[in-house]
Amino acid sequence: MRRIWRNFITGFLVIFPAVLTAYILNFLFGWAFNLVINPISDQIAPWMPAVWAQGLTRFLVAVGFVLVIAGIGLATRILLLRRLFIVGEGLVRRVPIAGKIYGMIREIVDTIGGSQKGVFQEVVLVEWPQPKMYVLGFVTGKARGEVQQKTAEEVSHVFVPTTPNPTSGYLMLVDESRMTHLTMSVEQGMRLVISGGVVGEELKGLARRSGREAG
Repeated sequence: MRRIWRNFITGFLVIFPAVLTAYILNFLFGWAFNLVINPISDQIAPWMPAVWAQGLTRFLVAVGFVLVIAGIGLATRILLLRRLFIVGEGLVRRVPIAGKIYGMIREIVDTIGGSQKGVFQEVVLVEWPQPKMYVLGFVTGKARGEVQQKTAEEVSHVFVPTTPNPTSGYLMLVDESRMTHLTMSVEQGMRLVISGGVVGEELKGLARRSGREAG
């Protein structure tokens, strides 16, 4: 008798999760049926037989349910992958030499990708450090306050990046008449700087001088 009871308990523990799951699903389906399917079916019933209306409603609800679950799964995967990427990036940045190299490359890629587009307004040439020598610069805005008050002409803030790492450079306060404005985009200018002049076709026919043509 004890052996029969023990086998009964074992069998009960085996089938109980499945039975409980089926019961819960049946309850949820009945709840959804009364809450969603019946009202929708009643709305479309005048346009088709009641059996067809109920079948179509069940199909649409099933498709919607699958899409919602799939959307939740996709969002979870995206968040999980993003989290894994952040953790992996943090680990790489902690490696002494590789971290510095990765950080520099990451900043360059972000710059090329346009994350700095709102900071840099346009690309210009500035005659520096000697006559007939030019550096490529990016206008970040007009000078204000004391800086503008102390200068006779309108002055702009120009960031002159270094090659091949454009995340470092110089801030120059340049008279408007001393700048050669270029029509190339910020991304084109950055490619020119990072490539060390290898990508240089952008300069052809793109310059216009403030007050006079560049000579």
